[in-house]
Amino acid sequence: MNYVVLAEELPLDVVGYPTNFRSFEGNEAHLGHLGHMHRVSSPPINHGVMLSTVPRYFRANLGVDPLQTVEPLDWLVMSEQSLPMLTAWCGVP
Repeated sequence: MNYVVLAEELPLDVVGYPTNFRSFEGNEAHLGHLGHMHRVSSPPINHGVMLSTVPRYFRANLGVDPLQTVEPLDWLVMSEQSLPMLTAWCGVP
């Protein structure tokens, strides 16, 4: 599935929250590309979905490939915020 299909087929809201994000503009532009949630009445939406593989996701967020051996030095150089960010929702029903 590609990003164009997602922009056309994803729901406009989930549990009452819009799935569309308006782009940051003006003096907010330095904050990134994915702005604030913004309700729209029809597709396409700017969903902000990013597709990745498990190894690529973990390399980007932890700097290691979880499918390879993680050495002691790898654990020592991981950011303190990275592990809680990846595990915060584990076990939530």
